Amino acid sequence: MRRVKPALTLRCGRAAPLSWRETMDWTWTGILGFGALALAVLAGWLGARPTDLKRGPSLVPWRLIMVLAGTVAILMAAHALNLLGVQTGR
Repeated sequence: MRRVKPALTLRCGRAAPLSWRETMDWTWTGILGFGALALAVLAGWLGARPTDLKRGPSLVPWRLIMVLAGTVAILMAAHALNLLGVQTGR
């Protein structure tokens, strides 16, 4: 007997709640993608400023934040391509 995924079963005529992975539509993809892109640009700008010796060293790792936000933006771009029907994986 074949097992059915719990997210696809019907209970009392209503569908079971979907997980967050199955509800990641265009709205959330756009919000996260453009937000991550904006954060990457902001962190790149703040990380490229020359250090002010009077204020001391920066305690925020702007370059690391820029790389992580850029990675999230690239992943959201790949997810948007998957939503369009382009297969980006194997």
